[in-house]
Amino acid sequence: MTIPALQNKIEFFMNGSNVKRFHTIPTVKEETVGHHSHGVALLISIMFPESHYNIIYAALLHDLAEQVTGDIPSPQSRKLKEDPSFKSKYEKIEDEILEKNSLPLPKLNETEKLTLKFADIMHGALTCIQEMRLGNNTQQIKHVYNTYIDYAYDLIGLCMNRSIPDYTVGRFRSTLQSVIDIESEI
Repeated sequence: MTIPALQNKIEFFMNGSNVKRFHTIPTVKEETVGHHSHGVALLISIMFPESHYNIIYAALLHDLAEQVTGDIPSPQSRKLKEDPSFKSKYEKIEDEILEKNSLPLPKLNETEKLTLKFADIMHGALTCIQEMRLGNNTQQIKHVYNTYIDYAYDLIGLCMNRSIPDYTVGRFRSTLQSVIDIESEI
């Protein structure tokens, strides 16, 4: 790899890591895509210590394209992605952005994709818990937390309707319960 190509990759991940999350609600602490992606990768490693490199790498890259597309707040993103044509176009745009910058997402099987999504959701809920611990007791942060918990239940239900291994669904359930227990201690 040439030095300019390496510099471009470094600039791309640095810029992508600095994209702000939770930009539509008041927060005590700023969270960036870099913080989030690191947390998602660690959650996957904690839930599944035997995880393959590809899913950890995908967790680190999964939101870097937001430096171009912007961070679409979760509820709006879910509504937009209910339209299959929007979902496929948006995912194609994100994939093209990553590929253009020589950081393509690795190919994941269905279980790995759902694991990445679940860890993404759980990290969002944990970020809300951190906000509440820091004194953010707004209705907005509580609503966002509850929305993430609802998403997690929905994803577990989806997994049960697909051929996702019981072991994986069990790990999802125990992680979700742990997050709920952490929040109940606030």
